[in-house]
Amino acid sequence: MDADIETIASKAAAVFGCTLEDLKEKNNVSRIVNARNAVYYILHYEYGVSLNELCEMFGRTNREVCYRLSATESKASKNKAYKNRLHTIAENIKKQQI
Repeated sequence: MDADIETIASKAAAVFGCTLEDLKEKNNVSRIVNARNAVYYILHYEYGVSLNELCEMFGRTNREVCYRLSATESKASKNKAYKNRLHTIAENIKKQQI
């Protein structure tokens, strides 16, 4: 897995008070699930990480990742503040990489 993608995922996870390792675990605690979903969204939609890369990185099936991305995309389309928060997180990470 590309180290840059792991770094981006770690920084995004930290915004939600989690570590990348927390997100990779089979943990269904709401806070972790919400953070994992947001990180999927940021990596896929803001950074162009493929579904296969997400599956490999997080140890999830394509079905699981697609379902979570779809749910998060639906939430973002209904809640502009949430969508803006995800975009802002991605932009802040991009600024840190310059």
